[in-house]
Formats: sequence, C-alpha cells, structure tokens
Amino acid sequence: MDVNSRWRGAAPDALGMRVFDDELVVYNETTGSTHHLSVLGSVVMQTLLRHPDGIAFGDLVRAVGDDEGVAVDEALAHAIARALDGLAELALAVPLAR
Repeated sequence: MDVNSRWRGAAPDALGMRVFDDELVVYNETTGSTHHLSVLGSVVMQTLLRHPDGIAFGDLVRAVGDDEGVAVDEALAHAIARALDGLAELALAVPLAR
C-alpha cells in the first residue's frame, strides 16, 4: 500500500460502537450491519476515527505502532493494510482521493 495514501473512517456519525476487552463491536446505521472487529481492526478503526479528516497510511502505521508499543516495520504495515482492506469491504473505512 502506498505510504502516502490517506484513509478515514466511513460515516463516523452513523457508527455505534462498544468496546469489549480489546475488541470492538461496530453497528453501521448506513448499512444496517453489525461487525465484531479483531484487536488490530479495532485499533485501526479507533485510530481512523481520531483523524476525521483522514490520515496517511504511513502515519497510521506509526500511530498504531506507538499506541500498541510494537515495532513499526513491514510486517505491521502489511497487517494494517489487510485490516484497512477488510474495513473498506465492511464499509467502515474509505480511502481518500489525493
């Protein structure tokens, strides 16, 4: 994934969320769907929502690494890219045009 690509949470006003331990359950009023996110998906989603104007992929990787105290490396970037793809499929995250 391009380090400069930008992402944001989709329709943050339409999302209802509950945190259970380290996992997040999200209800999307727009789609009518409820989703149980993995630990990484939860962290990525919460980070996106803290940046309503969007966040560059590289900055997202650094923010997640810092928040979780894990190494910011290619493995983390790959895992976050997969999480973003999953969130996009669920209509919870959207890439922003440059």
